[in-house]
Amino acid sequence: MHRTQIYLPENAYQELQALGLRRKMSLAELVRRAVEGYLSESRRGSRLEQLQRGFGLWQDREQFSTEEILREIRSEWSHRDVDPSGRH
Repeated sequence: MHRTQIYLPENAYQELQALGLRRKMSLAELVRRAVEGYLSESRRGSRLEQLQRGFGLWQDREQFSTEEILREIRSEWSHRDVDPSGRH
């Protein structure tokens, strides 16, 4: 764990102090949890953006059957010397 120093607006500091008393938690723990929540939300947003960028990626493909798509993907395995069963 790394130690750091931050500056908080007075109102945020007061609210965190009060919240810490109610929850019986230190200011540091509240800030750690808030940062983790923020980072978790940020990662989730990043994944959503990736999914949205990929949406419709195959819309121009002639093959839409899952079976046909899987057959095509699996045919590439033999070209890359990969055993789809996982055996060597």
